[in-house]
Formats: sequence, C-alpha cells, structure tokens
Amino acid sequence: MSALFYLERKDGQSLQDQIYELFIRRLFHKQLVPGQELPSTRVLAKQLKVSRNTVLAAYEKLIDYGYVSSHPRRGYFFNDPLPFISEIDCGRKRNSQTGTFKENKKKPDLPIKYIGNQYRLLSKPKSWRDFKYPFICGQVDERLFMHQEWQECCRILNHKSFVNQWIDDKIDQDDTALIEAIHQQVLPKRGIQCDPECILVTQGSQQSLYILAQLLMKPGLTLSLETPCYPDAYQLFTYHGIELNRVSVQDQSIKGYHWPDTDFYYVMPSHQCPTQRTMSLEERRNLLDHCYGRHRWIIEDDYDYELNFNHQPLPAIKAMDTENAVLYLGSFSKIIAPGLRLGFMVVPEILVDEARILRRMMMRHPCGYLQRAVALFIKRGYYDQQINCLLDAYADRYRCLMTILEQFNLPLHISPVSGGSSIWVKFRIPEFHSKKIKTPIQALLSKASDVGVYFEPGDIYYTGLEIEKDYTARFGFSAISKAEIKEGLILLEPILNQWCLEYL
Repeated sequence: MSALFYLERKDGQSLQDQIYELFIRRLFHKQLVPGQELPSTRVLAKQLKVSRNTVLAAYEKLIDYGYVSSHPRRGYFFNDPLPFISEIDCGRKRNSQTGTFKENKKKPDLPIKYIGNQYRLLSKPKSWRDFKYPFICGQVDERLFMHQEWQECCRILNHKSFVNQWIDDKIDQDDTALIEAIHQQVLPKRGIQCDPECILVTQGSQQSLYILAQLLMKPGLTLSLETPCYPDAYQLFTYHGIELNRVSVQDQSIKGYHWPDTDFYYVMPSHQCPTQRTMSLEERRNLLDHCYGRHRWIIEDDYDYELNFNHQPLPAIKAMDTENAVLYLGSFSKIIAPGLRLGFMVVPEILVDEARILRRMMMRHPCGYLQRAVALFIKRGYYDQQINCLLDAYADRYRCLMTILEQFNLPLHISPVSGGSSIWVKFRIPEFHSKKIKTPIQALLSKASDVGVYFEPGDIYYTGLEIEKDYTARFGFSAISKAEIKEGLILLEPILNQWCLEYL
C-alpha cells in the first residue's frame, strides 16, 4: 500500500489538506475501498516525511466529513458505506461551506474529438438487474442460457490437447472452425449462399457497421434509414458526415416502401429496431430492384432473425441478392449472450480483404478462445437448441404481455410483430402537447422505477423533434419471466392510468 501515498508538495495549501485530498482521490478511483484500514499515523508520517500531528489533523478532517471512523486500540477505518464522492482532480478545491468540490471544466489542451458531447448514444442502466421487473431490451435471461452445454465446450478447449487450437495470435485471420460453422450451419438457415472467403468475424454488428462506415462512407454521400431507428447506427453515420434521409416506418406500413435515391440503404428487415416491424418479401424485392443498376449498397442488419415465433421466417435480402449489392451483418448476441461480442459480416471478397486490414489495425482479430467455443457450440447442435428454447419462451412471454396490456383499455397502440424480443408501444398524443419538467415518457419511467419496473423510453430512437417520441416506449421480454411480467404489469397499471390522466 505504501506506493499509494506520496505528496507533491504544493505552495499555498497546508500539508494536512494535501494529505486529506490524497485519500479522497484514492477513494474516488477505488484504489482504496470502504471498510479498509488506513495506515497508522506513525507509519504514514514517516513515509510522507511530515509530523505525526499533521497526519492526525488530516485524519480528523476525514472523520469530520464522514469518510473515516476511529476505533480505539484498532486504528482508523474507512466507513462503509462512504459518502458520495464527486469527481476530483488536483486543480479542484473543496468548498468550506458545502463540503463539495468545485467543478474544473477545463478540457485538456489536446486535439481530442469530444464525441460524447455531440452524440446521444443508446445506453442502459448498469444496475438493470436490480429492478425486480426489467422490461429491458437486448439483454438475456440467464435462466434460459444453456450453462452446462457452454461449460462443456469451454472444458474441451481448456484441455491441453486442444489449447493449440485457440492459443495462437492469428494476426488477422479468423478461427477456421467458426467460419465453417457460420458457412454451413448459420447462413443456410437464412437462405444465404456464399463463399467462406466472403465471411469476416467481428465483435458484433456495431463493429461491422463501424468498419463498413470507415471503408465506404464520406461527407457528401447519402444514406436512407428507417425512423424511429437504432440510435447507435444513426450516430455512427452522422459521425462520418454522411447525409441522412429518414424514411418513416409508420408511412411505409401504410404505403409500402418507396425509397429515395441514395448511395446507401440501412435496413433491419427481420425485426426493425425499435418497432420490430418485419419487411415483407415484396418490399425486399422492391428494394433490391431499386438498387440494381444504380450501384447502390444495401446494409442489411439482420437483427433478431432467428427469433421469429409467429410466422415462417422470410429469406434474408442477401439470400435474394444476385448482384452483390447487399452487405450482410449478423450477430450471436441475442441467441447466446450479448457479452460475447461476436458477430460476422458477409460482403464481397474484395471488401472482406480491406475490412480485415482495418480490423487488424484496431484489434487484430476477435478473441480466439471465444471464436472456437462458439464454433463448438454451433457444431454440437446447442445453438439450434438454444434458438428453440428462446422461441418457446419468448412466444409465451409475448402472448402474456399482449394479453394483459390489451386488458388495460388504455389509449395506446402496439406495433404488430412476427417475433423478436420486445414490443413497441405508442400512446395517443394529446391535442395540446406541452413540455413539463420531464418529458411525459420519462415521467412515466420515473414512477415505474419506484415500484421496481423498468422499460425503455422511446425518445432515444428518434432523430428529430417528432412529438411522438415523448409518447413511445419499448418493452422487452428477453430478460424477464412470464410470472414477473404479470406481477410487474399489475404494479404498473395504476401508474399508467394516473399518467394517462395527467399527460394524455
């Protein structure tokens, strides 16, 4: 612990204050933790080359502000829990009246692109599992995860006779067993035929999108996408300076897809995020016909393809593509686990070569161990078993969710779905819309959170100032059981009724 404590003595600040702030910084950065014992005053005084009284004064200040307690014959210990500690650095000073630190908003004098200040990105609460009724999207229910089968695959790889299959740095190459599994077992179920050389493994669809944007997009080009839409894709395209044409999902549901003439088309035909709308076979063919002859790219993000429990799945647009106009993105996140961060793209071989070089500059290749584990999981049939397990559970949860919501008799519309893992809810927009302290949907979430219910507000999925964004929500059912759905909605009903009276 001795290396944690040293002083760079500053003029104009007492030694005891410097020692005090030294401890606060260590607590903030979690180098010291609640309940931990502090060094004795004698030891610390010797190490810092200060008087013992100076250390005692600093410890007394820590006690006064509630960070430390003194225990006779035992020593000094950090309290558990600790008071809240705001972000601090060497340039910030504590306000003597409030006990808080003044903000230092000066940015480093470096040419940094402050991306986080410009783009509103999709986020989920880190503590979502603390909600008793999490209607969250994009997460999995560990109760449905095939623990034993996954552990079996990992045990095989951990055996010394198999370690050489994944232990090497493959530079920029993918695991051959995973490429084979994708080529022979995953893609055929989606109707896609391609050469193995056209497949590149990525760390999920988001990285696939980023690589394609880096390789193909530049300011002045145009892209069409549906709205409401997946916000991280929208922000990625915006970041690359591409001009966006928004195509309303609601209008397309009524009129059919009539796309503007742009350089790129970003679509999620199986289950559009967030509405879960499925693009019809005719609409898929029309989009292909529109692009052929114009040298346009279709980026097909095949979100939740396998999770089709109401109808026979349609072939991917890539399966119908005869002119290599479709750049196909797939993922294992929603079937196995999001934490794996494994996906793949199917694109023309020349583009794979360039994507491989770009990926190598970023991180060489995705984790070899995970690639081989997923390959085993697929080859042993567990991947298909997992799909069937999820389909049964999600279909049951979806019917339960819909039945109860329909009984509420509230002014809302739920977009019809053929599958997926969530529903999209639109409440009736009042004749006179007015902004209050919080937007209406955020106010509803705040009240729901008080009783342990979490859902996703819909406003993040809109790219403009549409009024409807304040009256939409996304309810996921991938991480919540049927019994929890019933209990959570019972608690939510009176809150919904009151919210409707207030806001609608």
